[in-house]
Amino acid sequence: MSIFRKTETFIYKHLVVALQGKHTFDFVGDIYSKEKRVLDFGSGVGTNSGLFYPDDYVGVEVDTTRVLESKYTFPNHRFQEISYISSYDDRLPFPDESFDIIFISLCLHHIDSYTCKILFQEFRRLLKGGGMIIGIEPIITSNILSNIFMNLIDAGDFIISRNDYTKMYSS
Repeated sequence: MSIFRKTETFIYKHLVVALQGKHTFDFVGDIYSKEKRVLDFGSGVGTNSGLFYPDDYVGVEVDTTRVLESKYTFPNHRFQEISYISSYDDRLPFPDESFDIIFISLCLHHIDSYTCKILFQEFRRLLKGGGMIIGIEPIITSNILSNIFMNLIDAGDFIISRNDYTKMYSS
């Protein structure tokens, strides 16, 4: 693992997650219950897998090193490496209507808007009727200092506003 990846993983596990606070994801319990199938898109090092029962959960990630670390750290949960989705012909390796919830945490701001449109089409294919996409992303705000700090600690090149995320999710 490169020094950059090690540093990024350390910062995420020990700074970002800690700063989010233990109550950040309390709302998940209002939406998720056992036996609802969950796809964690961009699962990273698997930190969020503990929000879901292992039998209900699949984490997907493009980075082999992160997938291996996830499997090692959270052996009861399922993680798999996926290829980049970059065209409307690309598919995630799951049948139509496989998931009740698609969970996306701190991932989309690393992906350009064109590819996000492709991904959301794929997410709609994977969602069961009545399914839901849950997304947690940094946003550009009116607070300039907050935006500067966020860009210093995060390598995401595509951080957008709340309105732009709303448009993306409703497209």
